Amino acid sequence: MTAVAQPVTMTTTGDWIQPVPDLIDPLGITGWLAGQWLYLPAVSAAFILQGMHPVIGDVTDRYSVADRDPAGRAIRSFDATQQWSYGGKAAIEQGYWLRKMHRPLQMTAETGPKAGKHISALDPSAYAWVIATAYVTTRQVAPLFLGRALTEDENEQLFADNVRLAKITQVPESGYPKSRAEFDDYYQHMLDEVLVLHPALAESLPVLSNPALALDELDLGGFPRWVPRTLALGAMKWLLQPLGTFSHALTFGAMEPQARAILDVTWTRRDDRVLRRLFAVYRILFRILPERLTYSPLAYYARRHQRVIERMRNRELRDFTQHDKGEPSAVRRARARRRDGVRTN
Repeated sequence: MTAVAQPVTMTTTGDWIQPVPDLIDPLGITGWLAGQWLYLPAVSAAFILQGMHPVIGDVTDRYSVADRDPAGRAIRSFDATQQWSYGGKAAIEQGYWLRKMHRPLQMTAETGPKAGKHISALDPSAYAWVIATAYVTTRQVAPLFLGRALTEDENEQLFADNVRLAKITQVPESGYPKSRAEFDDYYQHMLDEVLVLHPALAESLPVLSNPALALDELDLGGFPRWVPRTLALGAMKWLLQPLGTFSHALTFGAMEPQARAILDVTWTRRDDRVLRRLFAVYRILFRILPERLTYSPLAYYARRHQRVIERMRNRELRDFTQHDKGEPSAVRRARARRRDGVRTN
C-alpha cells in the first residue's frame, strides 16, 4: 500500500512547525476498515483506554460533553475519524484544529502521579496515547472484519497508517514509537505503569457495558399514569437485554486481557462467542450489500475517487525511454526528406 502523495511543504500553526504529512490511502487496509459503519462501535474500547490515562481522565471529566451529549459526541468522533482517513486536505486542517481546540484545556490534576500539579490536554504522553489507542484497538478487531488473521504486511501497513495519523493530528514525533517493536514496549509500559481505573470511568462503565441501566435516569412522565413506573422500566430493560449483550461484546472485545483486568471487567467464553458470531453475520452482509451502504458517504466517495486515480495511473506508460527512436530528430527528418525526394523522381 502506498500513501497518497503530498508535496513536502512546511506549515506553521502557533508554536508547531512540521512537514505536511502523507495521507492515508483510502484503498489500503486502514481505508478498507475505517469507513465501515461498524468500525467505530468495534473500536469504542479506544475511548475507554484513553480515559484510563490519568491526565485524559481528569481533563475529560471536567471539560467533555460526553456525559451530557453522548450521541453528539459519538457523531463528532466519527466525523473526525472520517476526515483523518478520507478528508484529503481536510485531514490536515482537522489535525491543526484539534490541537488549537485542546490548547486552552488546562487545570490542576485531581488524580494520578500529577495530582495537585498543572496539567494540559496537550500533555505529550496523553496526546500521544489518544492516537495509540486507535492502533491498539484496530489491530485487535481487524481479524474479525477480515475473517482471518492479519498478514505481516497488513500489520505493518496498519502501524504505518497509525504513524501517519499521529502526524496528521500533530502528535510530537519525538515521543511516538517508530516501529511495531517500539510500540509493543510502549504499550506494555502504559498497561504496567500508567493506565488506571479513573473515577469518572468507574462511574460510566456499567452503562457502557449495559445501556439498559441508563433507563434508571429516564423521565417517564410521558407514560400514562396507570402504567406502573417499575413495570415500564422492567419491560424496557427486558427488551434492551440483547442490546446489552452485544454492547458489552463490542465495547470490551477490542481490549486485551490486562486492560480489562485493570477495569475489573469480566470477559467470558460466551462474550467471545457473541462477538465472533456478530462479526460472522456482519461479514456475510458486507459481502452482499453494495459499498454505498456499508461505508460512510465520505469514505465511499474517497475510495471511488482513488479507484479512478488508480485506473488513470495504470494507463500511464511505465518507461518513456522504451520509446526512444534511437537517433536525433534531425537525422530522422533528413532521411525522410531524402526518401520523399527519391519517390518524387
